[in-house]
Amino acid sequence: MLPNSNGPLILRSVIFYPNETLIDFILAHCSFPVGAGAKKVGHKKVESIKTEGARGTLTDDVPTGVWQYFDPAGKLEWSMDYDSSRIVFMRPDTARYRLRVGSEWRAVRTNRAPRFLGSNAVLLQCISTSLRHPDQALRDQKQGTVIIGFIVGPQGLATDFAVEQSIELELDKQTLQAVEAAPNHWLPAIYQGQPAFSHLRILVHYAIATRGEGSAAVAQRMSIIPHQAGDLQMLIMAPTSSRQH
Repeated sequence: MLPNSNGPLILRSVIFYPNETLIDFILAHCSFPVGAGAKKVGHKKVESIKTEGARGTLTDDVPTGVWQYFDPAGKLEWSMDYDSSRIVFMRPDTARYRLRVGSEWRAVRTNRAPRFLGSNAVLLQCISTSLRHPDQALRDQKQGTVIIGFIVGPQGLATDFAVEQSIELELDKQTLQAVEAAPNHWLPAIYQGQPAFSHLRILVHYAIATRGEGSAAVAQRMSIIPHQAGDLQMLIMAPTSSRQH
């Protein structure tokens, strides 16, 4: 995952399934444990959750109390009290986001930036498990950046997923499908006191390492790609042995 110098790292979008909670999705679709040991309190199961991007408590598999969500650097980005459905903390964000203002899209500073309702790190992990560098793309030396754009509406739902920058058909298709298949829980942008439509993007960098080139060097090489507030970036790197020089 690459740093966003123009604003915070924002998560991408998803299609959510009816009656499925975020925790249901994580437990069913993500490949790593999220629990730190459950215990019984009376007739309830209470579980402390501590992952790379989130800390909180599940009571009978439902988020309760205050949950904290962290950025990829481990800094607190925002927190929510699920008992009262109130945002407890939101890190200040002065970046400009693309919002629909009247009949046009404009880059503006928000009262509240759009946010994925949960841990960015968990969502990234969920999406990344569906992505690989296809064999034919490796043979054809296809690498670069697929950009998926989408809209988060005032109700907090992501729609209108589209490939905005292409590499080739198979890479484009799997990237779009992975983004569409993730959970669809968002805090909409607030502008001039009202929920607003926002345009966000996911940048997935597919890179083929040269002989002796480590992941840090590849990440540095890919980080020159321009990005903007509202972008989420991740790096899919083929094994070093895939390309010999």
